[in-house]
Amino acid sequence: KAIRACKQFEMIDDYIIAYLPIGKLLYDFDYDIYEVGKVYEIPCNANTKEETNDFPGFLLYGHKTNIRFYESKRIYKVKVHIDDVRSLTPNNILRCCKIEILEKVK
Repeated sequence: KAIRACKQFEMIDDYIIAYLPIGKLLYDFDYDIYEVGKVYEIPCNANTKEETNDFPGFLLYGHKTNIRFYESKRIYKVKVHIDDVRSLTPNNILRCCKIEILEKVK
């Protein structure tokens, strides 16, 4: 309910469309780490703090909702099943454990 209420993310049935930014400072490389059409999973807990190192999972943003979106070296449009979301931070950032890459945006 909180995800629908924040109105930052496109919803299609039980799926969320969001954006995965890859920071230019953390990953300075010239190749893609994710492939379109593939599904990726990583550990993630339900912590709502953004600056945590304890299995933060994928941090996903709604379209143009955060300055980090514009500062990113790579941006991927992704699809997430609502059951794979672990938390929504106070700044409307999704933390999730499983994503499907839909397209490379940048």
